[in-house]
Amino acid sequence: MESKLSGREEHKLQIEKSVLTKVNPYPAIIKEYYLYLRTYSSSTKRTYIEKLLQFLSWCVETHKINDYTVEEIKKIKAVDLDEFFYSRTFNEQNRIKGSTQVVIFSAVNVFYEFLKQRKYIQENPIEEVKRPRVLKQNLALSLSKEDIQSILHSIDNGVGSAKAKGYQKAYKNRDKLLFLLPLTTGIRVSALSEIDISKIDFTNHTISVIEKREKSRLFEISDEVFEILLQWMIDRERIVDGTPIDALFITKKGGDIHRISVRSIQRIIEKYSADIDIKLSPHKLRRSYGTQYYRLSGNDIIATAQELGHEQLETTQRYIEPDASVHREVKKKMSEYIWGE
Repeated sequence: MESKLSGREEHKLQIEKSVLTKVNPYPAIIKEYYLYLRTYSSSTKRTYIEKLLQFLSWCVETHKINDYTVEEIKKIKAVDLDEFFYSRTFNEQNRIKGSTQVVIFSAVNVFYEFLKQRKYIQENPIEEVKRPRVLKQNLALSLSKEDIQSILHSIDNGVGSAKAKGYQKAYKNRDKLLFLLPLTTGIRVSALSEIDISKIDFTNHTISVIEKREKSRLFEISDEVFEILLQWMIDRERIVDGTPIDALFITKKGGDIHRISVRSIQRIIEKYSADIDIKLSPHKLRRSYGTQYYRLSGNDIIATAQELGHEQLETTQRYIEPDASVHREVKKKMSEYIWGE
């Protein structure tokens, strides 16, 4: 039966169900916190619940608290939070990156603010804890033509066992699109999984999606990629065999046909890029698009920010990689200026 929900709504509903399933076994305070987060995006709610439980689980394992009830959570002190972040920074077995520590910090902070607003506690212990520091990473990435051709070759010929290759053959054009759309448009993986056929303009070669922060985006598709899209539409009709479903990217397991998940897209990209030196992901394809767009736009950072849907230019700057040839040319001119050569 065809879902009346859009791809975006369907994805959000799946996340909400998975979060509820996760919080249900815990004391009521955890579900109350989840309901308190109702104005947050579904993906943020999922992340905050997961990271809060990660911290509370550590508190139980290290005997800071006995369980997840409010009475026990009240026992957690600032020094316990310091110990947790210290262990995640300097303990080799438990070490996590700074950016993840910041997310945990935010999740725990919002949880304590919730407890404070609901009068469960009077003071927020995390106010006494220094926020984890994150080193700004340069996200510039540009796939070489050789890497791109290698991945397309893997999709065309399949990877793995003969049985796996036989299964992949029916989805060859789908998998090419999952690789090429983020590489040639910068679309985010969540929006990629949510594309509906009803949102494709087959005349003007555009796809309409809802992206981060519920922003509507219109992506123009190149003629070459659109030709693959049309081929996938033919393949897709054979797979769905009359089953009404609006999702562009589908998969069939047993007799069930459903929209492909974000995690499945990630696995597909990883599978076909195993032979190149970069551990690839959908987000790295988006990064490659951003880096190339900046270079080909004549280093127009404002245009690049708009194309990637960034609100802050600081975010876009992380996608920029200095051109070594430009650097050498400037150094040469500087030498000529100083020494009169």
